[in-house]
Amino acid sequence: MLFIGDAIFPGGNDYPAKELGLDTVRVRDPQETLSVIDAIIACQK
Repeated sequence: MLFIGDAIFPGGNDYPAKELGLDTVRVRDPQETLSVIDAIIACQK
């Protein structure tokens, strides 16, 4: 599982995903989230 979020830092609302040991990608905003997902999908082809 890969978790994508903007608050992957201590105290951030996405930090529990990191604490669980999930692979994480920190993004700035929804547009960057879409870019990351597009890149991941492109690598799978």
